Amino acid sequence: MGRVVNLHSDSGPWAPYESAVLSAIQREFSAQGIETDCEHGRAEDGTPWTAFYVVNSGLFVAHVARQGRNYVLMWSDHTSVQVRDMEQLVNIVRRSAYHHARLWGT
Repeated sequence: MGRVVNLHSDSGPWAPYESAVLSAIQREFSAQGIETDCEHGRAEDGTPWTAFYVVNSGLFVAHVARQGRNYVLMWSDHTSVQVRDMEQLVNIVRRSAYHHARLWGT
């Protein structure tokens, strides 16, 4: 009898390490009192992205994308930050989410 081998990743368009960081970002939003849901996809060039939305209102919170060897986080006010180490985005969300949440009125 043959064996079924799953050749598709369960982490969506992101590598497992990157998916773990995105989960940490979502936990940080939650720790700041911002309950989010997220959507993952790929740009036409294959670049992975994730968008975070406020659960109750559907308001856009932030967008994360891989850009070459870097990662970009763009807030809803179109300000952005680019980092080399994706884990830095968790600290950026920790420091900045409250400020941006005030802009959304949450």
